[in-house]
Amino acid sequence: MFKIKSQQVLDDLLVWEQLIYVYNDLLKEYQALPSESAKSEIQEITTQKEEAELRLQTSSMLLDTSNGLASKLIPNIL
Repeated sequence: MFKIKSQQVLDDLLVWEQLIYVYNDLLKEYQALPSESAKSEIQEITTQKEEAELRLQTSSMLLDTSNGLASKLIPNIL
């Protein structure tokens, strides 16, 4: 287990993780029952997710969601 020294990085990572789960749930909901409200919610969550990813990128944390939730921590923030 890694210890993240920056509380802000940890907070941003937790927000990003939560947004990923909400985003995936909304996509499933939209696939099951397409609606304009679900579409607008997806767009809003996408914007929030991208903002969280940008904050984490500026903190030197590299994110990879291609094979599920994963992150590569650079040694200077451990």
